[in-house]
Amino acid sequence: MKTEKKRARILVKGKVQRTGFRDHVKYLAKKHRLYGTVENINNYDEDVLIICEGGEKNIHAFLDELKTLRKDPKESDLLLLEIKKITPTYEDYTGIYKNFDILRGADEVGERLDEAAQQLKAMRRETARNFSSLDEKYGEISENMVMLSKNLVALNKNIQQSNENVAKFIQQSNKNIVKLIETLIKKFEK
Repeated sequence: MKTEKKRARILVKGKVQRTGFRDHVKYLAKKHRLYGTVENINNYDEDVLIICEGGEKNIHAFLDELKTLRKDPKESDLLLLEIKKITPTYEDYTGIYKNFDILRGADEVGERLDEAAQQLKAMRRETARNFSSLDEKYGEISENMVMLSKNLVALNKNIQQSNENVAKFIQQSNKNIVKLIETLIKKFEK
């Protein structure tokens, strides 16, 4: 039994532009053996339009994965992604697509550079904050290591003193044992 082929126009609303979403859509489409395009829509909400063709079951599986992204975008490493709504509409299959492509607008390079600059600034702030925190923690660790070193030196001195005391005790005990033995020998000789 052959799967019926369909065409789906899928409107994805939310924070979906400049998040890597279209690359992920392409990956999912190829995973489900779909053909078509994905593109940013130049509207106020900055939505994304997906047009895909293929087996009806494949399209439904593809949509299920998109819905999973909506529930938990962190599962896909698309940390900035916030899908608010996915609206599919179905049409007749045309067979005009031979691949699944990302359609990019002429002005997207400039937008990407602006976005990259913002991301670099944010990353720089985060890195500076992390190094500051690391510096504080290293300072605490360094102080603890100095204190530990002093404690080890004191412990070593105590161990040396204890060893000397034990050695003296053993020497004195040996002398006392020798005297005791000499005294006993003298008593038995009489």
